Amino acid sequence: AGRIPEDLVLREVPAAQYAVFECQIDAIGPTWQTIYGSWLANSEQYAEDESKACFEYFPPGADEGKALVSINVPLEAK
Repeated sequence: AGRIPEDLVLREVPAAQYAVFECQIDAIGPTWQTIYGSWLANSEQYAEDESKACFEYFPPGADEGKALVSINVPLEAK
């Protein structure tokens, strides 16, 4: 691990059970809408674990459409 540039913030993501949704970078907004408007709203098994943060992961190439962005939503059983 190298030194973190001054304009970036390093955060540790706590261990949790995450639902992971993959999409192209230009579909992030609609994917978030589907997650909260449909998938979580209709899930009989899971709810969002609001004690943990949701996050997006942008692998190298995501900005060029060569890799998928992942949206990670922490879950808890209902």
